[in-house]
Amino acid sequence: MSDVDCPVILDPVLGPICGPMVPYGTPIREAAASGDTARMQQQAASARTWLASNPGHPSAGDVSAALAELDAAIKGV
Repeated sequence: MSDVDCPVILDPVLGPICGPMVPYGTPIREAAASGDTARMQQQAASARTWLASNPGHPSAGDVSAALAELDAAIKGV
C-alpha cells in the first residue's frame, strides 16, 4: 500500500505510474463537439492544469491546439 494519494495509470510501456494522464486532443475535441457546456468547461480546466504542470511535454502542442478549439466552442455556446 502506498502513502501517495494519486491516480495510478497503467501505461503499456512504463507499467503503473502515479500522476495525471495526458489530456489528449481527441477527448478535448469530442467535448467541444458535444455542445455540453459543463463537460467543455471541465475538460478545459483539466487541460489548463495539465499544461501548467507539463509545459515541455511532447504532447503539449496538441493539447494547446485542442484547448484553443475548445475555448472557441465554449465562447460559441
